[in-house]
Amino acid sequence: MRAERGFSLIEVLVALALVGAILLLTSGFYWQQVKIEQRLAAQRRADAALLAAYELLRAGALPLAPGKLEDPTGAGVELTAELTPTDLPGLTQLELAARFEIQGGSFRRTLDAMLYTP
Repeated sequence: MRAERGFSLIEVLVALALVGAILLLTSGFYWQQVKIEQRLAAQRRADAALLAAYELLRAGALPLAPGKLEDPTGAGVELTAELTPTDLPGLTQLELAARFEIQGGSFRRTLDAMLYTP
C-alpha cells in the first residue's frame, strides 16, 4: 500500500478561503479602530483647547466677551464663547464651544462654567 503524504489541493483551497475570510473580517475591525482613535485624539485636542481658553478667561488674559476666541493651544479648533447673565450678582454663565472636523464630519465639544466678574 502506498502511504499518502501532504495535503490535497481541495484541503489547501479550503484553508486559504478560511484564512482570507478571517483577514477580511479583522481588517474591517482594524480600520474602524483607526478611525475611532483619530476621533478620540481630535476630541482630546478640543478638550485641551477648551480648558486652556477657560483658564485664560479666568485669569483675565483673554477678554470676557461673546464671540470667537483664538485657540490658545494651536490645535486647529474653532472656539466660541457665549455669556449669559445670571440672577446672582457678579456671576456670569459661560459656555465655551469647540468645533472641529475629522473624517469628513463636524463635531462639537462644550465646557459650561460660572465665572465671577466683579
